[in-house]
Amino acid sequence: GAIMALLIVPVYALASFLAYRKEKYNFAEHLVLNAYASSLRLFVTIILFPLVVLTEHSNENDTVSILTTVLEVGVTCWCFLQFFSNLKWSVALKKLIRMYLIFLLEIIVIGAVLVTLIVLFVYRDKI
Repeated sequence: GAIMALLIVPVYALASFLAYRKEKYNFAEHLVLNAYASSLRLFVTIILFPLVVLTEHSNENDTVSILTTVLEVGVTCWCFLQFFSNLKWSVALKKLIRMYLIFLLEIIVIGAVLVTLIVLFVYRDKI
């Protein structure tokens, strides 16, 4: 949970840095912005944790997971819309979508690299 949220901050920061590169903020500033957004996401998770526990073995658990994810994305979008409030809504929305697409691509690449490394490690004697 919390450790993964900290480890993912640089990945989010790179995505936002690339998506908002024309806004003239450096990578360190994007790290700070994404650390703040990550703390907001963790706050949402902490607030909803009692619901997760109460619905752990019921059909509503999926609903609570979806609610948590939607609220986390919503809080992140709100954070970026506030930070880049000088942008028009249409431009801000395009950049948010671009940021999430870049983030998704980064996660796919990181996953592929990790799977490749694991396969190479497991089959190192056979290669």
